[in-house]
Amino acid sequence: MAAIMREVAPEIEVTVSSSLSRELREYERSSTAVLDAYIKPLVRKYIGKLQESLAAKKFSGLFLMTRSGGGAMTAESSKETPVNLILSGPAGGVLGAAWFSKATGCGDLITIDMGGTSLDASLVVDGEPLTYFDASFEGLPINLSSLYIHTIGAGGGSLVWIDEGNHLQVGPASAGADPGPAAYGNGGKEATFTDAALHVGYLGNENALAGTLVLNKELAEGSLKVNADKLGMDIDEVARGVIRISTIKIVGAVRAITVELGHTPADFALLSFGGGGGLVGVDVARELNIPTVIMPPGPGAFSAFGMLMASVQHDFSRTRITGLDTADLSIINADFAEMRSEAKAALDNEGFSAKEQHFTQYMDLRYSGQEHSVTLPVSEKIDDAEIVHMREVFSEAHEKAYGHTMPDPIELVSLRFSARGEVDAPVLPVLTKQAGRVPTPTGIRQVYVGGGKRAPYSLYDRDDLQFGDTIEGPAIINEHTATTVFHAGDRAELGKYGEIIIHVAKAN
Repeated sequence: MAAIMREVAPEIEVTVSSSLSRELREYERSSTAVLDAYIKPLVRKYIGKLQESLAAKKFSGLFLMTRSGGGAMTAESSKETPVNLILSGPAGGVLGAAWFSKATGCGDLITIDMGGTSLDASLVVDGEPLTYFDASFEGLPINLSSLYIHTIGAGGGSLVWIDEGNHLQVGPASAGADPGPAAYGNGGKEATFTDAALHVGYLGNENALAGTLVLNKELAEGSLKVNADKLGMDIDEVARGVIRISTIKIVGAVRAITVELGHTPADFALLSFGGGGGLVGVDVARELNIPTVIMPPGPGAFSAFGMLMASVQHDFSRTRITGLDTADLSIINADFAEMRSEAKAALDNEGFSAKEQHFTQYMDLRYSGQEHSVTLPVSEKIDDAEIVHMREVFSEAHEKAYGHTMPDPIELVSLRFSARGEVDAPVLPVLTKQAGRVPTPTGIRQVYVGGGKRAPYSLYDRDDLQFGDTIEGPAIINEHTATTVFHAGDRAELGKYGEIIIHVAKAN
């Protein structure tokens, strides 16, 4: 039918659900196909214009776009299946975190990416981002792989307001970039997280943000005073309350991707990035007993960095519902062989050599009678020994995720196949360690710490720091597009890639 449509009316965009997903759940497949068809004309036109512009500028490199499920897509693949782009916005930072975990050996990571309007939390386990296959967009299910990212309305522009019960609230509404926080001096009147951070002293106005914007303390204080007057509170305490409320909201987001999925936050390090990540990372970590916070180099642009690290990726799947112990292994191996052939053809067509092609197979398993399944990697050849191994691995994974195992038979639901084509990625230089050097503060800032008191925090310029430098808190490290705050008892050191590694003191 699709071939006939393309022949009779080539000007009409055609989406076939089986080309996107070959799994059960007709509604989810239909929804995915409808979303793809709806956005395809717009995406195809946009990418086409972008390709023309790049060609006019003599661009000769590989033009890639980030996928919702991690990895990247070529421009042509993006035009054919644009639904794979629909949740790709926050994926770059998680991909960067996965690279960072492998490059530094820092282990499993919780990631928080705090921008102007929202905060995205995710996980990297064993060097790989956490993925799932039942995402949704505006209430419509998407039957494709997506990175497991939990988003909340907690950003630098999150608005401060008073609810009907006369309680202080922060977000999810945002001042956005225009007019932005009151401190921007761009016409914004309502207080935001940024205004509170400036008032307590996390942010300062000694230097222009990004070299262009000087924050206005008087405007920030004026916006906070409106809320303080309504509550009958001191402005200092209102500002500190804004920071505290935002911290607790972020803690909730982290719990949603750890505790609710069977993970213990303290077993991870926290990679905090985005323009606002360094303002909240240590406070969030202390609440969750996370021992280490890492601020990567260039945190304000870390998502863009992560996109550069992404390999081209293609995902394939087949529904094959059967008992794990009674499955016809010849059919399973034939399904995997068919998906491998499709994947290899796709990567061959995109110009990847055999050496640049990498394949991974997965099974979706569940206990008989369950609705949701657990996705687990499997060996290339499925034999009786692999089935025994998968039974053990599934029981362990189910207990970790849900806290128990069951005596019920294990059921195979779907087979999945992921193909990656390696692309050239930038190489970060390893810094030379400077032993015994003591960094020099550029100044002191008084930070409100509660109880009507302010304490002196030493200021440092990140560009002045070198591998091996150690800084005792309380301190604030400023850089071009971000600020890192840590407190008394905390200790920071600079790593080999220029990352700031903060050892967090336990809460009293």
